[in-house]
Parts: sequence; C-alpha cells; structure tokens
Amino acid sequence: MIGQTFSDGKLTLEVSEFFYKGEIVPLSDVRNALEDAGIVNIVGKRSIAHAIEHGYITEDNIIVIDGVPHAQTVTMPASPQAP
Repeated sequence: MIGQTFSDGKLTLEVSEFFYKGEIVPLSDVRNALEDAGIVNIVGKRSIAHAIEHGYITEDNIIVIDGVPHAQTVTMPASPQAP
C-alpha cells in the first residue's frame, strides 16, 4: 500500500512513503506504539482490525476510501486542575 493513492471521488488517501513507511515490527510492538501515541493514522484491513481488537478505535472511527479502511485518533493528555 505504501506509495499508492486511493480515491472515491470525494476523498483521497495518499499512503506516502514519507509519512507511512517505517520498520516492520511485531504486532506487540504496534500495540505498544498505539498505547503511547497521541495522534494515530491507521490504514489497511490488518492494521484496522488490530486497533479494533485492542480497543484503540471502534467501527464508527473508520472511513473507507476506494475499498481501503482508514482511521485517525487523537488522544489528549489530561490537564491538571488549576488551583
């Protein structure tokens, strides 16, 4: 999928090498990275399934562009209460 662009007429998803390419790692490492990440872009059936399985996203978070599932999440750290 790296280097491909998907479009359904309304939306376009460019899976650019610059943004998405990294190391191939075991799923346990992916889970650790998802847990520590503040912003996540997930593309592809296996990645989406893994994120759902471990509770990082739900089906409602997924859009499909030209048959390719995609989800984004943002986790905001809790801010300390002002005195």
